[in-house]
Amino acid sequence: MLFGKLLPREGNFFEMFNQHADRIVEAARAFSQLVANYNDPHLREQYNRDVDNAERAADRVTHDVNRMIHQTFITPIDRDQIHTLINTMDDVADLIQDSAETMALYDVRQVNEEIRRFAENSGLPELDVFCECERVDCLDRLSAQIDDYEAVRRFPTHFVVRPAHLGAEDRIIQETPEYVVIEKVGPDAAVAISQDPRRASIRRLT
Repeated sequence: MLFGKLLPREGNFFEMFNQHADRIVEAARAFSQLVANYNDPHLREQYNRDVDNAERAADRVTHDVNRMIHQTFITPIDRDQIHTLINTMDDVADLIQDSAETMALYDVRQVNEEIRRFAENSGLPELDVFCECERVDCLDRLSAQIDDYEAVRRFPTHFVVRPAHLGAEDRIIQETPEYVVIEKVGPDAAVAISQDPRRASIRRLT
């Protein structure tokens, strides 16, 4: 037993690289599903958790590789190369997790609420809000009178969107040169009501 401990150790680094790569693939697939199901808050949260779980598993592999570097007498490639490779792979997993977390927490209506509050406190009659369409990559800005936007916000199912960004099930309530006020109906309306930041604020106060 003592003699065996004195023998040089050879860590199976390539197997651990493959394990880490598998976790990256898991995280990427979960992130892809998060994007595809972005409008469903429950699925969005579920796939964000899946990304987190894959990233944590990748972290454990990274830790094992770095520990093995110091315990292995003969390494298949240079130690610095092993260290650089596994940490670069870990950066990829971290980036996927950061992107998923940002998307999971991103709520255009919440951002617009903060813009409206700032404009109101500053005494500004007009504000630039983000388009509240369903497009994940949309960052269009829309100019609206603060009173007009407040009239829209009285209804949690009403949204301001770019005219070209209408969803298939959206019902047009009002048209202006700058934006269209639409109403969500059916299941989309239920989601809009449950995710309304004003309703969430009321729940926190009660």
